[in-house]
Amino acid sequence: MVSMMSFIHIVDIYEGNTIYFGYLFFITTGTLCAQSLGHIIGIIFRQSAKMSVLFSSGIYILFLMFCNFLIPIKEFHYSLQWLSNLSTAKLSFTGLIVLFYGFDRCSENEFSSIMYLLDLEDNHFYISVRLLIIQFILLRSFALTILLIKSNPFSGRKKAEELHELAVNSLKPAKALISGLSSHFEFKIKV
Repeated sequence: MVSMMSFIHIVDIYEGNTIYFGYLFFITTGTLCAQSLGHIIGIIFRQSAKMSVLFSSGIYILFLMFCNFLIPIKEFHYSLQWLSNLSTAKLSFTGLIVLFYGFDRCSENEFSSIMYLLDLEDNHFYISVRLLIIQFILLRSFALTILLIKSNPFSGRKKAEELHELAVNSLKPAKALISGLSSHFEFKIKV
């Protein structure tokens, strides 16, 4: 985080801190969304590391394809254009491009060629902010839900209690010379 903040401070070529916090927001939120997706993949494929790596590599390639960097989104089919809104890389990239080149950086007689090429407008900034926040909340909530479901300590609790009772009932008291050192103690699992 410290290295990211120093990098953003170095990259901030405009005066003032107006663009600094925008950079910080998009890079941090995009990173946290990717981390949440990694948590989800890790929880789902916890038994197979190969499947986890394969699935996360496929997701990464899709995110790069939909990020509006390699292939402009306007060249995709309209259903893929809508699907590209699920890519956190696209939302972060769009927000950073609009933050850097948008908001009337050019004079009246000029226009930003990169904004024209990527078919971006200033309102894409606010859409990217909203969608990144929504995706961050949904991905974190989904990761927490999956974690709670997969590591439910109460599933099989009744069976564990029955096995414990069976084991306790099958014990025979030991003949100890000192009282209290016998191996037959009563343990109860409260439900």
